[in-house]
Amino acid sequence: MKMCIQNTQRVFFHKYAALFLFVLFTSCELTVDIDVPFEQQKLVLNSFFNTDSVWAATLSANQHILDTLYEQRIENALIVVYHAGAAVDTLMHLSDGVYRADTGKPVPGKSYEIKATAPGYPDVTSHSYIPLPTLITDIQVTKGASSEGYPEDVFHVKFQDDPLVENFYQIYVEGESDYIDFETAKIRKHRFRLGMATNDPSVRSNEYSGFDGIFIKDVLFTNGNGAISFTTQGQVMDFYSYVIVTIRTLSKDYYNYKTTGRLQEDISDNPFAQPINVYNNIDNGFGIFAGFSASHYFAGEPRPRPVITSISPLRAAPLDTVVISGENFLDVSPHYGSVIFTASGALTYASPVRTTPNEIVVLVPRNAITGKIFVSNASWITPSDIEFEVIN
Repeated sequence: MKMCIQNTQRVFFHKYAALFLFVLFTSCELTVDIDVPFEQQKLVLNSFFNTDSVWAATLSANQHILDTLYEQRIENALIVVYHAGAAVDTLMHLSDGVYRADTGKPVPGKSYEIKATAPGYPDVTSHSYIPLPTLITDIQVTKGASSEGYPEDVFHVKFQDDPLVENFYQIYVEGESDYIDFETAKIRKHRFRLGMATNDPSVRSNEYSGFDGIFIKDVLFTNGNGAISFTTQGQVMDFYSYVIVTIRTLSKDYYNYKTTGRLQEDISDNPFAQPINVYNNIDNGFGIFAGFSASHYFAGEPRPRPVITSISPLRAAPLDTVVISGENFLDVSPHYGSVIFTASGALTYASPVRTTPNEIVVLVPRNAITGKIFVSNASWITPSDIEFEVIN
């Protein structure tokens, strides 16, 4: 009986001791005030310059790590560009911290300095240069397939590379086609980046691909010749018939900024990755001042614009068959050669029944209304001269 009482007391003690500790640690809060130092605000200057554009820059102030307010743009600054110690242009404020020159443009092969002065902030300066452009000498495109079996185009690009200079390049591919501005009923042209990928050994560890293109150093190029191979998502030459390949010759500042920025983006979702600081070349401040030059190469041949010669009948009800005759249509796939009808407040695509280079048979869409018919051959769009009447 004595042993039983002792065990009962021991259990009672441990039970309430544990309860006391639980209440102690869960009912108390420890508040610690941390003084996070914040130095004087500095200017953030960003300016990318090339021969095709006038001088331009954006100016703002850096933010505290705990600051949740919107970016503070600086609108009362003086920004001057210098070459060889002499002022070559003064950038005027347009709006919201954006500054621009009237007509002045940078010159290839020259180095520049930029200086920004704003009341209440330390002055900031930076130096960079605009390299001479590099020319693409040849492009060969072949059809291929990805490791998953999806079709793709393989590009083999050759270009000049100065063996006496450390060069940095960015290569990207653009498609070009028309689009319909429905508000004005006008046909407009636009360019857009195409997705890229590469496992070319000359790219090595500097493999940055995607819609921003490929960034490479010239460490493996010899005898003044550069070469790179890459693929695009899908067989784009069948769809667009031609693409624009652009090679930018980058300043080292531009290359470092883009590659470190891409690395930081790639690890942003990995809490265990080593932090990457984005390259900054603004003295006494933050941001980037960097130049580049560019040259373009048209791979393939633009297909002719569609020509509509007749539409039969000129009035029909939804789901009726309409025959459109003309030239330069596509017969590769009904999805490539599109017919677009006017709809209420928008446009609507028709369902092709048959397509040939000279004839498209379509069904009038259910939501079509009276208006022009547009024919696209993937690259270009042509409107009908007269309106097609939809019978309801």
